[in-house]
Parts: sequence; C-alpha cells; structure tokens
Amino acid sequence: MTRSFIYMSDLNISAAWAMNRAGVLLYLFCLLQIPYRFMLIFNRKIPFQRIVTAFGIVFLIVVCFVTVGQFVFQFF
Repeated sequence: MTRSFIYMSDLNISAAWAMNRAGVLLYLFCLLQIPYRFMLIFNRKIPFQRIVTAFGIVFLIVVCFVTVGQFVFQFF
C-alpha cells in the first residue's frame, strides 16, 4: 500500500492501481479528509453533514470489499 500511495503522489495512477487497488481508494479517501478536517478545526458548518457521513461510511465499505476481493483474487 505504501508504494501505491507513492505512485498516487507522483500522479501515476495506473501503476498505483496495479500495485494495490485498495491503496488508490484509500489515498482518495485521505485526500477528501483534508478539507473536511479543516472545516471541523475552524468550526465551519459542514454542508450536508448527513450525506458526508454516509459517503464516508459507504466509501470505507467499498475499500474493504476491494481489499478482500484483491486478497481472494491473489490465490486464484
């Protein structure tokens, strides 16, 4: 996953995807967390709070399924 993060930081998305699919999704999730956390730190009202929370949960579930799918795929 570390190499996937490095490739994503270099904007080499195809190499990052080939290295670890879940790493690409998790990297995007981490990038989306930056503005969200700044809004929380500076006490800004977060628009559509329930949608943001639901999106975060769904995104983590997708990352889990991709990770498990990749793990199972490696053995076949």
